[in-house]
Amino acid sequence: MNKTLAFALMLVSSSVSAESDLCIAVSRTAEQIMLGRQSGVLMEEQVASLSSIEDLAIKKMFNRMIIAAYEIPKQESKELRESAITEFRNKTFLQCNKSLLN
Repeated sequence: MNKTLAFALMLVSSSVSAESDLCIAVSRTAEQIMLGRQSGVLMEEQVASLSSIEDLAIKKMFNRMIIAAYEIPKQESKELRESAITEFRNKTFLQCNKSLLN
């Protein structure tokens, strides 16, 4: 498993001190998921990395994030890959913040 993704999963699955910290941690995890997707990591490897997460709600959230990342095509150029990664992270951060407002 990607060490950065493992760290991000650990960070989010542990208690986070504030809601804004939660959205930052979630969006960083989204970034790592999309980085893996854009780097050619198999989806099944990313899903397998969730096996250590005990909290079912968090596991489902990350599984949905992985599915969303793999619905976006792998980009051919470095610039487009970087853009896809940034956009995915921003979209996830936005969704997280919106959910906290409800």
